Amino acid sequence: MTNPPYEGHARTVAISMDAEAKTGMTVAELQHFIDECFKSGVPAEQPVKIKTGWRQQILTITTGTTPG
Repeated sequence: MTNPPYEGHARTVAISMDAEAKTGMTVAELQHFIDECFKSGVPAEQPVKIKTGWRQQILTITTGTTPG
């Protein structure tokens, strides 16, 4: 069994984006997040974490690890 490509990288890139609490993230904002990930060298296989509101709107999307 091999490790996924994102495991074991010496450098981890963290990208995070917040949205308006009431409306959530738009498709354009989600596309911007994805573009920033690829520009920063985040592998396509890297998992993302999403925080949602009570109506399931995307409030925060993050990939990688943040210091601290």
